[in-house]
Amino acid sequence: RILNARLHTLLALTFCSGMLLAQTPDPLSFFPYNTGNMWEYYWVEPGYPDTLQSFVVRDSVGRDGRVYVTKHSRFINPIVPVHVHPERVAIDTTLKQVWGDLGFGYGILYKLTAQRGDQWVMSRLGGGYEMCRVYSVEQGTLLRRQTTIKRYVYYQARDSTDTLGFIRADHWLASGFGLMYLSCPDCFYYIFWVFSQVSG
Repeated sequence: RILNARLHTLLALTFCSGMLLAQTPDPLSFFPYNTGNMWEYYWVEPGYPDTLQSFVVRDSVGRDGRVYVTKHSRFINPIVPVHVHPERVAIDTTLKQVWGDLGFGYGILYKLTAQRGDQWVMSRLGGGYEMCRVYSVEQGTLLRRQTTIKRYVYYQARDSTDTLGFIRADHWLASGFGLMYLSCPDCFYYIFWVFSQVSG
């Protein structure tokens, strides 16, 4: 609990310091996808703290015009790195949307042009929906760089107009950096950005 409290405090100080007005960023800058991009995160899970590295190992353009991206991730604290299942997403660079699977259905993970309060159906379930909602859009500074942070919340709802429901995941994307924070209440872990090398 103490570690969690400290990390949440650090998140607040990092992202919310210097709430400055910023120019509108390129929507695609919230999801850098070039081959060779790398991110490093703290992995926080009760009894299993670690460091997670994530790499874009392939990006290619499909016949449908979408960019298809494969990311590999690994834990680095064990002597032998433990690899996590590859993540594959499709990016519609015209509509500025990222398609993928959070584990409960394939659909639009991120609408990169979405603003606070926008929401959409990710996938339909028997008797309900898996929804995504942009919870907040804030200006801040990170590593002395001005940036915009968008928070996407994923939840179950009985009606596609519901704005509340059982939260399944919480993702924060920062312009120019990509994924900064991810929590999964179902899985009892979260990750917090430490370092990245990204382009595009």
